[in-house]
Amino acid sequence: MKFRIALLTGLICAALPVAPASANTVNIIANLGVNPTSITSAPLVVHTAIAAGAFQDAYTFTVAGGSGSFITTGVASNTYADSFSQIAGFNVSIWHCASLATCGTAADVLVLGPGAGILAPPPGSQFASVSGLVPAGAYYFDVAGVASGGLGAAYNGSVDTVGAPAIPEPETYAMLLAGLVVLHAVGKGAELFMLKRAEGKVDASIEQAFKAAMPGENNLTNARRRMESKLVVVRGSGGSGLLPALGAFAEARNSVPGTAVQAMSFHDGALVLKMSAPDADALDRLSQILRSSGWQADLQGSNVTNGGYEGRIQIRPLGAS
Repeated sequence: MKFRIALLTGLICAALPVAPASANTVNIIANLGVNPTSITSAPLVVHTAIAAGAFQDAYTFTVAGGSGSFITTGVASNTYADSFSQIAGFNVSIWHCASLATCGTAADVLVLGPGAGILAPPPGSQFASVSGLVPAGAYYFDVAGVASGGLGAAYNGSVDTVGAPAIPEPETYAMLLAGLVVLHAVGKGAELFMLKRAEGKVDASIEQAFKAAMPGENNLTNARRRMESKLVVVRGSGGSGLLPALGAFAEARNSVPGTAVQAMSFHDGALVLKMSAPDADALDRLSQILRSSGWQADLQGSNVTNGGYEGRIQIRPLGAS
């Protein structure tokens, strides 16, 4: 048994992160019968809630009858929503054994594969398949990998056998190639569906954030793009924008005690602050400090109030109109 596992591991170790051979044992799941086909029963191959760690499942079957050669195709797929449902080193292969009773021993011979599935970031899916001509005899379809241990770790698939002429015709190869192309297209379609669904969830979250950040905006068309443009304005470029203006104001205010912000707005690149201060001189000093630090600061609509002074300061980048 260890010799059989070591042979498989040696063939796929360069590309697949499988577990050490000592942790891997063949687990015969089911017998698929004679000349199995997914047309009459699908899926023929299935394993759900796979326990954490390395696994190696075997599905035995018999190829018989016909003219002596059979096109045999085995495929398995693993679709995962998160990293806990992923199967690392996911691969499939077909082995020949002397008889069904002796399958899973060191005498087994690898005849097709291994075929490996490519692991992508979640959510996603991976398909692994093998296909080729085999003579009549006893075989098993081998599905192996390393499960992360999540409840979603699972796979399903099928084994199909089709009788073929002793010397295959070009049309047979064309049909086989077409089948493989269809399998590949189905896998890509499933992966695209998962990605589109994840993108839809992101867009829904952005719309909620847009509503919270922009309560006056009723039009949610292109919310992602509009949110990105709003963030560009807030961050600013070349020293302009809301955040740079707030930073300059905070430094200037530290030098003028007794001042307080009552209201604030930002429009067309200008930060407008409604301020309260002990007297007019305090607001004037605040404006002078901002101008000396490279900003255009203008006092607007100042007036005396009970116990103090109120006024508006408009802050723009120097040279802005």
